[in-house]
Amino acid sequence: MKEITINDIKLVQNNSAWKLQGLKEDEDAITEKTEELVLKITTLGFADVLGTKENSDYSLSHPALDFSVLIDDKNVSYKFSKHKKENHYVLKVSTLPFYFKIDEITVKELLGFKREVLVKKKSPPVNETDLKPQDDQPAITSPD
Repeated sequence: MKEITINDIKLVQNNSAWKLQGLKEDEDAITEKTEELVLKITTLGFADVLGTKENSDYSLSHPALDFSVLIDDKNVSYKFSKHKKENHYVLKVSTLPFYFKIDEITVKELLGFKREVLVKKKSPPVNETDLKPQDDQPAITSPD
């Protein structure tokens, strides 16, 4: 897997690390959250196989979540839709003929990953003059 595009997030694998694309100059990626998202996608499991025939109850024409991954230079799409009559989601992977039953919590967790969850503002650089006492401020010294 070389690339993941989900919600408003694009991650690209650079050597063994995943890098969030589109960071502004004053932003940093939150590495732990990025790794958590990659782990959730790479370990995605299903509750059951629903077969190979699409059912109108699957609602795949209006997916709740649609993301893609780049695997071996091939773009693979994952579409998740809420089942119309049952309390679970249906997953259709573009490279497989099967429809999968997915637990609701799995999809809700993935939906929770938005760009603002993976990004933080950079801390301003420390200026050495800010560390020196001002004329009207006493110097801080350690007790002997």
